Amino acid sequence: MMNTKILIIITVLFFSFNYAANAQDVEKMMKNESKQEEVFTVMMNDDEMMKKFAQKLSSHQEARKLMMKEMMQNEDMSGMMMKEMMHKTQHQKMMMQHMMDNPDMMKMMMKRMHDEGMMDKKSMMKGHEMMDKKKKDKESKNDH
Repeated sequence: MMNTKILIIITVLFFSFNYAANAQDVEKMMKNESKQEEVFTVMMNDDEMMKKFAQKLSSHQEARKLMMKEMMQNEDMSGMMMKEMMHKTQHQKMMMQHMMDNPDMMKMMMKRMHDEGMMDKKSMMKGHEMMDKKKKDKESKNDH
């Protein structure tokens, strides 16, 4: 009976330590650039896994902000997003709300629109002034 208890305790401890070691291994592995690329490639080649990851990202507010910022800084992606936004009302509303909540991103989009001939300089500058005021108001609100 005593031997059985000791065996159970040793087994539980072994699995506990094994679990903790695996968790550390994953974190360590993900810090390795080549391993990151391997994981990303596997995920991108598996539709189900990619969908799950996208759902995780979209449910995390900071991840959404970072993705949006990255997409806006990529000229091809931001151009595609602007064209998509111009054609679908639901996207227009969502994108405008997100842009209004992020003055720097809105200014970047207005500059790109100006550069692509979609907005004149006067309108862009007026928009920049509005966004600077909005950012200043938002910062003063956060200070209080």
